[in-house]
Amino acid sequence: MKESVMIIDGTNLLHRSHHALFNTNMRSADGNPTWALHGLLLSISNLASKFQPSHIVVAFDTPGGCKFRRELLPSYKANRGAPNQELGYQLAQAYVSISMIGIGAIAMSEYEADDLMATVANLALSKGMESIVVSSDRDCYQLIEEGVQVAKPDGTIITNLYMEEKYGIPASRYRDLAALRGEPSDNLKGIPGIGEKNAVKLINSFDDIAYLRDKPELIREVLSERLTSSLIENFDNYLVNLEIGKLLKDLPVHGIIEKSRLPLKADKIREALIPLGLYNASSKLTTNLS
Repeated sequence: MKESVMIIDGTNLLHRSHHALFNTNMRSADGNPTWALHGLLLSISNLASKFQPSHIVVAFDTPGGCKFRRELLPSYKANRGAPNQELGYQLAQAYVSISMIGIGAIAMSEYEADDLMATVANLALSKGMESIVVSSDRDCYQLIEEGVQVAKPDGTIITNLYMEEKYGIPASRYRDLAALRGEPSDNLKGIPGIGEKNAVKLINSFDDIAYLRDKPELIREVLSERLTSSLIENFDNYLVNLEIGKLLKDLPVHGIIEKSRLPLKADKIREALIPLGLYNASSKLTTNLS
């Protein structure tokens, strides 16, 4: 059986767990919050049980965000505040705890978890391995290809059929859709007037949207005069968004896959998690991953 690496968006899943489990107020004996970390660890255990990978890598964002994307667009993600103190503590602790139990944890200053996941998936392909990327971030859709699957945090696989039914485009063109429509969650402005429906019409009519910059006569074949003018006048929005949405696949992450091989050692799991009071997560990970 071909080896496979499950690549998890640790920041994404931790945020989801923080909001889902906040009311539990789970804390360690010394009073530090653990509810989001608990949720992340259980998600890793459940996903590993479902997909049975031979390796697991968990990628994290770092404080300060992505430098090269902010240089392209200073307002990139400026609508997002810093995590609160309790979430910030658990983000830092998650990296430490996951490393301690023997799962490959990875973070890189000035880059995003998405770029690290894309790089690890690309590295896995070069080693003849399959990979499954787990995140609710739609930027990851662009990674779907033979040998690379993308799944939601609940384990649902995002297929090209899913993309065609939900968006009307293949996964490989989602970056075009986001660049034209905009991504409010990332503070990316799209082309005024061009919503998802018209963006899909344009994408399905042309293989290369950038080619249309000085071709209003071609755009008019698909869009109205008003929308054609809007696209021509705001074409830089599209080009900047497209570049920002491109995930990097060549970051220096050598050795991370080798460090991430399963099974884990039960004693390492207990040493890392029992002092935090994470008895259930320790038990689940020991059962499923050791």
